[in-house]
Amino acid sequence: MLVSSDLSPAPNERPQAVTAGTGHALRLAVALALMGLSGFAALGYQMIWTQQLGIWLGHDMAAVLAVVTAFFFGLSGGAWLLQGPIGRSVAPWRWYAGCEAVIALWTSAGLTRPWND
Repeated sequence: MLVSSDLSPAPNERPQAVTAGTGHALRLAVALALMGLSGFAALGYQMIWTQQLGIWLGHDMAAVLAVVTAFFFGLSGGAWLLQGPIGRSVAPWRWYAGCEAVIALWTSAGLTRPWND
């Protein structure tokens, strides 16, 4: 028979998330919203790349395979290259913000190139 111990907090103890204050909750909500928007933007990029590669490769299945392969290679390559610096960082969220800024600048440069018709 499994006997569980009582792990509930003492009556005068409050959980950590409640005692952190509304400033922490607001920062968390903003961070989650920004990450969600980043994910939606990534999905938009993936759809555009799939459409463009479908035209270039002549088949949608090959385009989806190429885009997903590039995504996973980029994900694993970035994790492999940045695991040390981010792991030693005092503020890893700055690395995330920096990566997002690089992606935004790269996208902006692609949208403003003169041959974009």
